[in-house]
Amino acid sequence: MFGLFIIFIIFILIAIYFYTYYYLKQIYIALKLNIKYYYIILAIISILIALLSLNIFSFSAIIILHWFIFGVFINLILLIINKVRKTNINYRKIKLIMSCVLTLLIMIYGYFNMTNVINTTYNLKTSKDLEQDYKVLFISDLHFGTTMDIHKLENITKKINKENYDFAILGGDIVDENTSHEEMINCFKLLGNIKTKYGIYYTYGNHDTEPYTNDKNYTEKELIDNIKNNNIIILEDDIVTINDDIMLLGRKEISMDSLRLDTKEAINKMDKDKYLIVVDHQPLDISYNEKVGFNLQLSGHTHAGQVFPAGTFIKLFLNEVAFGHENRENYDIIVSAGMGGWAYKFRTSAHSEYITVNISG
Repeated sequence: MFGLFIIFIIFILIAIYFYTYYYLKQIYIALKLNIKYYYIILAIISILIALLSLNIFSFSAIIILHWFIFGVFINLILLIINKVRKTNINYRKIKLIMSCVLTLLIMIYGYFNMTNVINTTYNLKTSKDLEQDYKVLFISDLHFGTTMDIHKLENITKKINKENYDFAILGGDIVDENTSHEEMINCFKLLGNIKTKYGIYYTYGNHDTEPYTNDKNYTEKELIDNIKNNNIIILEDDIVTINDDIMLLGRKEISMDSLRLDTKEAINKMDKDKYLIVVDHQPLDISYNEKVGFNLQLSGHTHAGQVFPAGTFIKLFLNEVAFGHENRENYDIIVSAGMGGWAYKFRTSAHSEYITVNISG
């Protein structure tokens, strides 16, 4: 699998090189330039642009890849038009301008889509007896400091506090390697002030403890102390009962502890007459959790791909639920696209969201 991925990356880099060379040569011809050894200069520039797209997590790579995709698409469309009309028009200016215009437009849309956070609501029904209906808040993949500052989060939490949630769940990757120590403190201070009847519960994601960098902005102890000091309850394969109606299992993050508790073992400790929720940052063991008897699974992690067409590949890789809601008789799975994004302020696959789950008996 890894070998195929490397081959795919090399193929894309070569394709970007040749397309960039072709594009620059069209500009050279259109401007009627006369530069000695121009083809060497164009080749060097094309190599540099292809290398800039090597790090797919950089914003420059995102721009180049979209420009390349749009360029190839436009060239194919114009080629088909020539074939159908039996003409041989060059369309040079259209090809040069349109790929840049479309790239600019998608960048603007991607930025807006990332920073415009919406409230996605799911209404669930259960055959189990509940003393009341419940309104649950689920937030995951905020990646605070990357795509959101303190002022924006403050405005969102003010909006959330008008909703009167019964309890809230923070599903991991609330902070990450780009979150400063001060931002980490301020983030959980705001989230800890969310008004609920039955508390705020937290499960780790794969980024929260900054495992992917040696230059950490805060220690794991500082993170834990800050979460707890803001009255947020950390769940690591722990079970809590909410108002004698709901039992909530918060999973250990699998990247932090692969020897975590089996959900079958966990559910044997739970009252199956109650409504059973499992929260797992990564959308894992979905069919297994359905089989053992959970009623609802809440996950995040995927960002719905964040950038098209990554979401399609994630769906194929996971082979279950990569984003959104799916109902399977007495079992619901909800995978959030996340409140923010990782690496860059750009999203073309789905939208930034926090989730409201209304549960009625």
